[in-house]
Amino acid sequence: MVGAFYILDFAVECFSPSALVWNALHAIIRPISGALLALLLLDGQSLPIVVLGSLAGGLLTSVTHGVRSGGAVVLVDPAWTDRKNGQRTVHSVRARGAEYR
Repeated sequence: MVGAFYILDFAVECFSPSALVWNALHAIIRPISGALLALLLLDGQSLPIVVLGSLAGGLLTSVTHGVRSGGAVVLVDPAWTDRKNGQRTVHSVRARGAEYR
């Protein structure tokens, strides 16, 4: 089952429009699932511990999603130097196979 989701994730991330929708959906799902997972793990604890733990779980998954999504956008092409005059310039930015100029 996990392998099927990895293949689905890879397939969706190959195309820019579907990657945008996929990441927007996960920006909502991941913090909620992190908070619910923390809620399940802290079952039986006092209410302030459960609330703080759930908030921490949601915040942690939100930050990790932001880092993952941001890292996919800020991958810079290794062709830094301009071949004509030798200046260091960024020619393109790649986001999971999509190229922006």
